[in-house]
Formats: sequence, structure tokens, C-alpha cells
Amino acid sequence: MEQKRKTRTWCGFLLLLVLLAVFLIWNLFAGSVQLSASQIGQILLGGGDDLTQKQIIMQIRLPRMASALILGGALSVSGYLLQTFFHNPIAGPFVLGISSGAKLAVSIAMIVFLSRGVRSSLPETSVNTDIMVNHSPIRLIVHFIRA
Repeated sequence: MEQKRKTRTWCGFLLLLVLLAVFLIWNLFAGSVQLSASQIGQILLGGGDDLTQKQIIMQIRLPRMASALILGGALSVSGYLLQTFFHNPIAGPFVLGISSGAKLAVSIAMIVFLSRGVRSSLPETSVNTDIMVNHSPIRLIVHFIRA
């Protein structure tokens, strides 16, 4: 019976690892710019001639993939630690009020930083930053409520 449980556990972890690899590869291919597997392989190995394609992979898709891995792992570890420290299998950020505190911190940060004005690193023609740069936080909130 114990051997069956170990086998099932290892099979579950193996399945999750395979799914992780599939989704990571899919993440490299997903986007508005279609890149073939050979182009992505050349870029990852240091080759590739097109500078735009290199920037898409190295500055957008790989950092997005790395941040998803790191943040997903951090969230799972934090959930495990919450449940372990409180000896409660249903302990979570909503039950303990952590998520409400995080929402408050984000709201305060938005009010403080958006009232000073946020500049975008993108060219003005590619994104409309008028709302974020030139409006007060109250106008910004009212604008998003009406939209």
C-alpha cells in the first residue's frame, strides 16, 4: 500500500513537471508576433539576425516566463507556510486579511505615484499615457469607474 502511494505521488509530480515544461514552451511561442521553433532556438543559442525578434524573446517573453515561475513558486511557498504556521489547512490570505492589506498598499501607492505623474518608456504614438500622466488620482478613478 505504501509503495502504491509513493508511485502515485511521483507520477503526480512528474505530470506537473511535464505540464510546466509544456506551458513554458508555449509561453515562448505565444504572442502577437509569430516566431518559428527554429527562430526561437537560434535566438536562445545566441544567433538570429533580426534585432526585433531578439528583443521580443529576450526582453519580453523570457522575463515574463521567469517572473511567472518565480512568483508562482513564491505564492505556493507562502501558502504552505501560512498553513504550516497556523496549523490550519484552510489558512489563506483572504481568511487572515493579508489580501485586504495588500489592496490597501496598492491603492496608496497608486495615489502617491500617479499624483506625481508616471512617464511611460514607450513612444507616445504606441500607447495613450495622457490618462496616467496628466490627470489627478481622483479623475483617474472616476475615469475607470465610468469606462
